[in-house]
Amino acid sequence: MDDPITQAHDQRYMHALLQALHTELERSGSLSEDERALLIHVKADVDGFLERESPEAEHDESLGAWLQEGIAAFEASHPELTGAMQRVLDSLSQAGI
Repeated sequence: MDDPITQAHDQRYMHALLQALHTELERSGSLSEDERALLIHVKADVDGFLERESPEAEHDESLGAWLQEGIAAFEASHPELTGAMQRVLDSLSQAGI
């Protein structure tokens, strides 16, 4: 069983990463219609994660899928955004999601 202190720390860390990603999503400059649609999905999943008290595997897996797609789409054009996405994806992966 996981230590409650570790779980609380992990959750705070994930929230911090998601807040940073949220900021980068808000800063995204000119985007194509497809890129904007992708970011809308990522942002909705990030917002949903931040609003929940506890993780929900189904929603977190959806966020992971959107992040993977976003990383591939924005790697060259938005390196800060993809870096933030990668950090969140890595954290989800470490949590077993």
